[in-house]
Amino acid sequence: MARSRNIKPGFFKNEMLAELPAFDRLLFAGLWCLADREGRIENRPKRIKMELFPCDDYQVDQGLAALEQAGFIERYSVAGWSVIEVLNFAKHQRPHGTEKDGTLPDKHGELTVHERKKNGCVTGDKHKTHVQPPLDNALIPDT
Repeated sequence: MARSRNIKPGFFKNEMLAELPAFDRLLFAGLWCLADREGRIENRPKRIKMELFPCDDYQVDQGLAALEQAGFIERYSVAGWSVIEVLNFAKHQRPHGTEKDGTLPDKHGELTVHERKKNGCVTGDKHKTHVQPPLDNALIPDT
């Protein structure tokens, strides 16, 4: 599910990012929109392609590899999940207070759970909990 995110002017001036092809840079911005509030996305290149580049002949897996090699993302597997984490996501993004907690674990297999007020807004307090393995062959993802 795509989310509203901000792109700061520094994005366009980042010299390391500028060395990547234009579609890889667009992929990076698109990952921000797909990421949960912790900056994590399921590592599913075909699904990412359908979300971000449905009409383009672009190899998302190659773009992800370039972004990882350049140090913009990290890919890992833990507790049955294959995850992409946008590095420094929290430094550049401020998710809306009512945005749901993510369902993807960090590389240690833990989820971040935010304490919430009665109206659903995040209080700022958070704790870690262990993640459950994904459901096999889930046809309809939670949106």
